[in-house]
Order: sequence, then structure tokens, then C-alpha cells
Amino acid sequence: MSSPQHDQATGYRKQAAAARAVATSVSLNDVKQKLLETARRLEAVAEEEERKARDSAPGPQPESDGPFTKPATCDGRSAG
Repeated sequence: MSSPQHDQATGYRKQAAAARAVATSVSLNDVKQKLLETARRLEAVAEEEERKARDSAPGPQPESDGPFTKPATCDGRSAG
């Protein structure tokens, strides 16, 4: 099941694609540039919504060794 943020991101991406499609058919350069800027902003909002969805997703987070790492051998390979 997808999260609300993921669904919103999908909607923003669809709107961005629609703005780009209109921009390709418009001959007025200033209108075209505004549509392309709108598409860029929608993509940025979609990425933010996806980040929120990832950050709020339940489940285990990737484990980290933190400040501790395996010692390296003299030739630079991991000792463990």
C-alpha cells in the first residue's frame, strides 16, 4: 500500500509532465519558460514528498557501525 506522501508525489510528477507537454507545444518563449519552471518546482515538491514518505516509513532502519570500523591490514584490506 502506498503512503499519502507517495500518492501526492505521483500527482505532482503527473502535473510536471503535463506542464512539460504543454511547454513543448507553446510558441511563446516566456510562457514556455514559466511552464518549465513550474514543472521543475513540481518535481522538487514530489521529491520532498517522497523523502517524507521514506522518513516516516515503519520498519527497521539500516544499521550503522557508528564510529567503529574494522581495522585494516597493512595492505588496506579489512581484517575482519
